[in-house]
Amino acid sequence: MAILLACLGVSLPACAVTRTTWPQRLSEPIVGSAAGQSLAAAESLYEAAAGHERQCLESCVDLYFKVAAMTCAESNQPGAPRRCRDLHNAALSKVVSTGQHFARFEPNCGLHLRENLGSTTIPVSHQGFVWDSADFGSIESVNEYDESAFSAAHRSSGIGIPVVVTSDADSSRPYLTPRIIFPATLVLRERTSNSMDEACSTHFASRFQLDFFDPLRVDQVDVCGAKRQLAKDTTAAIAFRLRGQRPSILKNFINSESTSVTSRLYSLEPYQPNKIPIVFVHGLLSDPFTWVEMVNELQATEGVIENFQFWFFEYPTGQPFLTSAKDLREQMAETFHRLDPQGIDVAMSNSILVGHSMGGLIAKLLVSSSGDQLWSAVANRPIEQVAMSEEFRAAATQAFFFNSSDYVSRVVYIATPHRGSVYARRMIGRLGSTLVSEPFEKRTQHRQLIDCNPGVFTRELTRGIPTSIDLLEPNSQLLSAMATLPFPQEVAIHSIIGNGRWTLGYGASDGFVPVSSARESRAISERYIHEKHEKLNKHPEAVEEVIRLLQQHLLEVP
Repeated sequence: MAILLACLGVSLPACAVTRTTWPQRLSEPIVGSAAGQSLAAAESLYEAAAGHERQCLESCVDLYFKVAAMTCAESNQPGAPRRCRDLHNAALSKVVSTGQHFARFEPNCGLHLRENLGSTTIPVSHQGFVWDSADFGSIESVNEYDESAFSAAHRSSGIGIPVVVTSDADSSRPYLTPRIIFPATLVLRERTSNSMDEACSTHFASRFQLDFFDPLRVDQVDVCGAKRQLAKDTTAAIAFRLRGQRPSILKNFINSESTSVTSRLYSLEPYQPNKIPIVFVHGLLSDPFTWVEMVNELQATEGVIENFQFWFFEYPTGQPFLTSAKDLREQMAETFHRLDPQGIDVAMSNSILVGHSMGGLIAKLLVSSSGDQLWSAVANRPIEQVAMSEEFRAAATQAFFFNSSDYVSRVVYIATPHRGSVYARRMIGRLGSTLVSEPFEKRTQHRQLIDCNPGVFTRELTRGIPTSIDLLEPNSQLLSAMATLPFPQEVAIHSIIGNGRWTLGYGASDGFVPVSSARESRAISERYIHEKHEKLNKHPEAVEEVIRLLQQHLLEVP
């Protein structure tokens, strides 16, 4: 099976980038005697808090907070001793973990503290987020984590501690992933009293507030009237999403009706009017996690988060890509109309599709108009005259007859086999095709369709339900028909092509798709990159090219 994956352009080691590890515990600060009196007192109190935590006493929350408060002013100043900053950050991280464990910290409400003189609640605010306060469900402090899935982790030092926020999506936003995950930075600051009661309060903690900042959109924080750089780790949330992921791409390829993956379009963040959607479409034997490197770099690039929003289309890669394209076309129209029912958001109608490998063919079917070209490539009789159930006819009509999407104005093809792949023709491609399992009911319908219409369909359909690999054969009549489908002139086409490999009989290639197949004659730009097929969309030059095209898009759209 490893040989099959490798020959189809996916190597098993490459799949390892779709999982990572997450720290099980936070590192402790270094404590000792070589410190000032106040710092030594804070370190001693930290050790006492750790002792309470080991005894499972919830009083550790109050002690950890007191340490964070005692070191707050000094640690937030420029040039603060590292020992002080480390102690403050460790204590604040412990406030997060123990506060949630003992149900004393509600990230959307506040931190509840208890002392001999009474109780108080430290207020919480949320600054710069596109998320609501209700989306702050659980908080995970960021420590060391596996970075092997990324060429670089985007983090910077400053005040506050980077955290990852998670919560369950509500039914009012079905286009979001079921589990919401996003980065934040938590900062403890002294606050200005707003009332005489607060000013006269004897509770030490009442002088402080907890603030969450969005590190994707906020760079600096006001501390005592001065601007301070915010600590950031925008890669952490992506790594957290990847933790423990076990690639199921082979299962989803073999069983295209698998309940684990159905075609779905989703966004990483809530809908933001006037921001252009970028829809990423993965390829054969792949999944949306193939885009983590691209997203990690794009969200760290100035101007991208401010002008674009990230969307992903996931689908079973064994099913015919005409079916996948139909699903994307329908879901995109339905979802975007629900979000912008009046059609007044110009950004929505200038969406960008970025497709890798077979995902590029799906994108191609979104910006093309079929007429009767696709149907004529597989049948010699109009669909109205073919004997089939009305349910089957409706599904076939949706897959074979369509107009270009009103929402897309630019497409980026990455290693897209416009004229097929050599491996689809060879024995390994045949083997891959035979592995795809279709439900008995679907196979029965297909057999009835062929038997009831003798001589109507081409061999491409009569030999069985065509899989995605079957349709990638260079001599596929359906693929040839796709190459000539018209698309609106206002749609800009771009190609990123892998070379540097050599395929017998086909010349230069990326090891899976020949250069001659990856070229699109109507593309207004081409970028050649020396990289193999399955890594092309992660290559720094590919990311650089996508960024260039996004900047160009901003200059050209209304």
